[in-house]
Amino acid sequence: MPQPLLEAGYYTEHHKLIAGGLVVHGRPEAVLGYAYDYDKHWRFQVDYQSGRENFFTVGFTWSLNDEFQINPAIYFSNDQPKNIAE
Repeated sequence: MPQPLLEAGYYTEHHKLIAGGLVVHGRPEAVLGYAYDYDKHWRFQVDYQSGRENFFTVGFTWSLNDEFQINPAIYFSNDQPKNIAE
């Protein structure tokens, strides 16, 4: 079944900010994100979704062209912040 989701954002040329909330299996969760576009090829970003089974991520996006992007990131577990996944 689809779950409720509400998300809003504020975007400028370089700064992008989003915040929202959703319901997952009857539990409310928060979603937060920030990105900084250095230019049309490079973006730094951080994302967070609350909930023990979710993650806080830090990474960047390298856009080679309009059809191909590389997005390496580090994932920090909300349940065990010292557990890092890549």
